[in-house]
Amino acid sequence: MPEASASVDIPHPPAVVWEYCTDPDRFAAFSPNVVEIRALTDGAPVVGSEWEGKNKLLGRTFDWRGEFTRVDVNKATEFRSTRAQFAFTTWTELSETADGTHYTYRIESESGLGGLFGKMADPVVTRAFQKALTAGIDTLPDLIDDWVSTR
Repeated sequence: MPEASASVDIPHPPAVVWEYCTDPDRFAAFSPNVVEIRALTDGAPVVGSEWEGKNKLLGRTFDWRGEFTRVDVNKATEFRSTRAQFAFTTWTELSETADGTHYTYRIESESGLGGLFGKMADPVVTRAFQKALTAGIDTLPDLIDDWVSTR
């Protein structure tokens, strides 16, 4: 099962990072390949909340829909696709540090991230996604700083 993950230290407490990262309107700003995303359930995510969206990966666009299967406020989430061209699960973990929050995002795909291109493409697609994921997650500290300064 191909997997990609990235982590970053953010100089804000977990509650601030959580509020920023669990808003679908802001999620696309740091999540690679997300073209659009929207909540289908009102309010903050809870177990059973649904989101849907479109991603673009190496020129191919695909729709997905999923639900939160774990929500530990200010600590962790698990999100599983319920409708997509390939099944995927994402996890986020937030841990408090002396300087703020350590944030980790991980995605795993049952059929491989190359499922859109064929199994042989899995290593290439996974590397491309990993690179984009790391770049996106690395922007989080600045995005959250900007957001906090305008609140």
